[in-house]
Amino acid sequence: MSTHIALLMAALAWPGAAQSPIRGPLLGWAWDSRTETLRPILGITGSSLLGKSLDVGAAVKHAAVASGQDVALAILGDHRTVARVHLKADVANAVFEEIPDGAGSVVLSTSESAALVWHPLLNRIYVVTGWRTSAPPVWWVKSEAVGSAVSMAVSDDGEFVLAISAEGSVSLLERSGARVLWEGMGARGAAFLENSRTALIASATGVWVARDLPAWSDPVLLRDGESWGTVAAIDGQRALLTDRGSQSVLEVNLATGEVRSAQCPCMPAALSRLNGDGVYRLNELGGGPLWLAEISEAGIRTVFVPPDPPES
Repeated sequence: MSTHIALLMAALAWPGAAQSPIRGPLLGWAWDSRTETLRPILGITGSSLLGKSLDVGAAVKHAAVASGQDVALAILGDHRTVARVHLKADVANAVFEEIPDGAGSVVLSTSESAALVWHPLLNRIYVVTGWRTSAPPVWWVKSEAVGSAVSMAVSDDGEFVLAISAEGSVSLLERSGARVLWEGMGARGAAFLENSRTALIASATGVWVARDLPAWSDPVLLRDGESWGTVAAIDGQRALLTDRGSQSVLEVNLATGEVRSAQCPCMPAALSRLNGDGVYRLNELGGGPLWLAEISEAGIRTVFVPPDPPES
């Protein structure tokens, strides 16, 4: 074990670093790239605010928080070490020593049963299905598609990863290696349906559904248009799409074609599931409001969390 990992583990195991003094309703957590911390979203949808940063013992360079909101997969410190961070309970955090330092970002699968760690400098991705229990990586693969990726998605069974390059090509990564599935399509985002090998892909020509990977039958156009951005799977039958042109978020039933939408006076650039059912974060923390989408039987609406007040 290297010296800096030993020191980081000691810092993360410090009881005060893992405990959260938060009480009352908690919508979830958001990673703040400006302060390199995790911050709670306190309250309920429509009446919430950002709480103080949680001290986890090191700077948080990137993080993905489970929707249960008790644990996050994070990249910590200047060495960019991968660790599991507990957010509520007084439980020691854990470093994934099998994954080399220098990680770029982390991504959770739709049901959060699997995770991937992206190493752009090594051109590798590491896939972990037991990330909540610090199980070692199930597999890793090295590919040029990883080094140029701007977006990735991992299936819930941890068997497949879709990587989207800066040029908009889509590659499929698996244990045996990688291959380009769709080149020059202007892809922007991808997501796997829950507990499925069917994928959603947002591109410059529309949103497509590709079923039964890795067979990769001809994809089916779900929605046409040029302004689609991030996509996410709500479950095995519903998708969440962001339309940057109309500044809106749409819920699409893949079986019936039914669509429900809501305007968002923001530029939707993220779709991260928060605590409870049907609440998603639509953008990253910045100088303006944090926008959320709430999906219920009654419909879909967007609400905001006010930004921090200006410093005096």
